[in-house]
Amino acid sequence: MKIDKKFLLKRVLPVTIGAVIGYAYYYFIGCTTGSCPIQSNPYYSTIYGSLLGLILAFPTKKKVKKKKIKMKNNKITKDIEIEELVNILPDAVVYLMEQGIRCLRCGEPIWGTLGGGIE
Repeated sequence: MKIDKKFLLKRVLPVTIGAVIGYAYYYFIGCTTGSCPIQSNPYYSTIYGSLLGLILAFPTKKKVKKKKIKMKNNKITKDIEIEELVNILPDAVVYLMEQGIRCLRCGEPIWGTLGGGIE
């Protein structure tokens, strides 16, 4: 069985670091009277640290894959809809505005073909 380095770095390492920090918390700060359940027992503080490391090891957001929209023949022609162009290339809005082609007016989109916007 092959060991996956990515798995080790993303899951096992934070748990191990959490366990070390949990034990260090017991060792340096721990409660000597026994009234603090986590601080007074090295096992509890180590497990608690491991659980905190495990919680931090899991990602909070899933990566969103961008939806690819296919253009006809992968070319930008005068017949392409401005909406389709902006969906494919969001930065095109700035370029179109600089060139005098209005694709937004008063906050409302103006759709049509690129050729119609030039005219």
